[in-house]
This record gives sequence, structure tokens and C-alpha cells, in this order.
Amino acid sequence: MLRHEGTERPFTSPLDPAERKRRAVKRGRTALNALDELKVEVLAGTLGPSTLMRLKSVTADLRDASGDPRLDSVLAEIELCVEVEIAKMGPPQ
Repeated sequence: MLRHEGTERPFTSPLDPAERKRRAVKRGRTALNALDELKVEVLAGTLGPSTLMRLKSVTADLRDASGDPRLDSVLAEIELCVEVEIAKMGPPQ
């Protein structure tokens, strides 16, 4: 097993399935937190352009596959929710 120099932690490749899954879960939590912040800002009447930028950023991150079909399905649903909120925030047509 490879180890980082000077540490006892094993080296994990980004292609390691457990690491991919861990990162995917973290991206999902980040997206859900962004949706929660959006809700708070809407209720408080303090919605700003930085929220839209953050939502767009987390959407792009959700597209990376985790290697777990069930987790990928949940992430796709979260991505859809984020995209719907972004569409709602767009300029009026």
C-alpha cells in the first residue's frame, strides 16, 4: 500500500471507488447546503447574485460520477432541483 511521505495515511487515488464515493457524497451535501441557503435568503428577502453563482457552481460539480448507481441517481435528483431553482432565478421572459 502506498503512503503519503511523512504520514501514516494510505495514498488514495482519485480513481479509488471509496474515494470517489466520499467525494460525491461531499458534493451532494454541498449542493443541499446551497439549496438550504437559498431558502433562507428567499424567506429573509436577502437573495443576492452570489447565490445564483454558487448554485451554478455546485451544479457543475454534481456531474462527476461516483461509481455507485444509486448515489449517482440521488445526485442527479439534487442536480435537477438546483437547476430548477436556477431557472426560477433567471431573468423574466
